[in-house]
Amino acid sequence: MNEPTNGPDTPDSGSRKPLSSGSEFAGMGLQIGATLAMSAWLGHWLDGRLHTLPWLTILFVFGGAGAAFYHVYHRVFGRKGP
Repeated sequence: MNEPTNGPDTPDSGSRKPLSSGSEFAGMGLQIGATLAMSAWLGHWLDGRLHTLPWLTILFVFGGAGAAFYHVYHRVFGRKGP
């Protein structure tokens, strides 16, 4: 009978590392950048409408940065508990 063998050219399916480890961290970097850009744009837009330049831009950038890093922290370290 012809049984498939795992030679050097055909890796064992159980020994492969998932691609999610590297791509997940790259995606987090893009997420931080997108969150900061969107929060800066939203703050600047609101500042233009409410004539409060630069206060809402600063507030939204710091708020967006805090939210982005909070999300990354929980993605990296996970939630530990029962």
